[in-house]
Amino acid sequence: MKVEYCCKKVTLYLFFFFNHLFFVLGALMVGIGIWILVDQKSFVPILQNSAPLFQDGVYVFIGVGAITMVLGFLGCLGAQCGIRCALGIYLTCLLFILSAQVTAGLMIYFQQSSLKARMSEVVVDLFQTYNPSDDMNQVLESALDFVQSKFSCCGWTGPEDWQLNKILWTSKMRFYPCSCSNQTEGTSIGTGFCALETQSNATTVADWPVKKQGCQMVVQNWLQENFNVFLGVLSSEKRLREKATMANCCFKCLKCLFCFFNVLLFLVGAAMFSLGLWVLITKSAYISILQSVFDSFQSLLYIFIAVGALAMFLGLWGCLGVYYFGVKFALIAYIPLLIVIIIFHFFPGLFVYFQQQKMEDKLNKNILRLIQNYNPMDQANQRKELPFDYVQARMSCCGWTGPENWKNNTFFQDKMGTYPCSCSNHPNSFQPMLGVCRLNTVSHKSVVSDWPVKKQGCNTRVQKWLKKVADAIFLVSFLVIAFEILGISLSFYIYTGRNVYAEGHS
Repeated sequence: MKVEYCCKKVTLYLFFFFNHLFFVLGALMVGIGIWILVDQKSFVPILQNSAPLFQDGVYVFIGVGAITMVLGFLGCLGAQCGIRCALGIYLTCLLFILSAQVTAGLMIYFQQSSLKARMSEVVVDLFQTYNPSDDMNQVLESALDFVQSKFSCCGWTGPEDWQLNKILWTSKMRFYPCSCSNQTEGTSIGTGFCALETQSNATTVADWPVKKQGCQMVVQNWLQENFNVFLGVLSSEKRLREKATMANCCFKCLKCLFCFFNVLLFLVGAAMFSLGLWVLITKSAYISILQSVFDSFQSLLYIFIAVGALAMFLGLWGCLGVYYFGVKFALIAYIPLLIVIIIFHFFPGLFVYFQQQKMEDKLNKNILRLIQNYNPMDQANQRKELPFDYVQARMSCCGWTGPENWKNNTFFQDKMGTYPCSCSNHPNSFQPMLGVCRLNTVSHKSVVSDWPVKKQGCNTRVQKWLKKVADAIFLVSFLVIAFEILGISLSFYIYTGRNVYAEGHS
């Protein structure tokens, strides 16, 4: 009896200590989020302008930090005063925060490439429109000057990017950006344009006294370092949360094991729910193409999201039900729902397995029809055409099996000497990826083989992506089914052995 009392006391103090740290880490999250919002003298403004969702993500980060502080306070209050309701709210909110962080982590992971691409586009536009006498983009221009001065770099890939600037182009390169100057140290921040000491009509970028290194790698390293800090705070907060929850649950071994597997079931369900939502709302070209050519694709997504949500509910019910609603009542509802989820997992898997060849044939047929009817002047099919343009531009491919697929397109047959810009193999990274481009030399006998386009088709790359997605879905589904079967086994064991368990406890 004394040993049990000491164990509970130690657990109480540990739980109290971890919740103090929990509160401090929540305050740290709020502080970092506010710093990101108010800091205007770094690359953060450009990042905010590159990704509109970035600022929303920061608000979510601050919100999670604030809720974490409240939960730390609730945990201390519940443990110290023995308020069972406070501990129940604490545990429930803890699980929801964990699922929100998993969702945020997945979104950041899957949006990395699009964030980099969008940032490059924004920075390139900034080089073109940079004008120190115009106050419209002053915040972004000040951030760019800060980066180039403090990190000793010039341009995005190099100082050559500045030759796109309208003012410098008009002045025949006799001026250069002061923030790029190699004659000043990183202690001062140059702004605007500086005049060359010796000027001539043949001046080029190579004559500028500027740094030769581009800022792209510097910015990516900065993002990686700050992202590591962000993940460090989150992972520390998660570890403390797990320890606090474990310290609070000083109950019987079998129930703890059952609750542990239900937490895993909740996390896997949250992963399914987040993955389904990401696929549903993402702007990825692959996803948009699948949604446009498969009528049942969105229905399968809704089923996938619903099963994930049900798995989350079941994981929460399994943990809370056994402790708060009674073993018999909780397990009578838990086991049938678990069997229903297993059945729902088998059906989509069997459907995809047996319909795989049919789905591939339909995809090939619909994409070839899309290429044949492609018309950038027609707004009716723009929802389907834009994703395919994105695939061709970003994945360096042309057509489905090759550029020859475009020779059947009526629009390009009528507009002799034109070709789809998204197919272009132009080395200039600023080449537009949408609409129609014209050949430099136009003849009445122009054919597809004369187009300056990539020679590889998009079929192989899309098929590889589909295989990766299918493997990920099957892996998640397999893990969920494994946890569900294990949950059923533990449920039966707890349910049938509850009387013996109660006698041993007394």
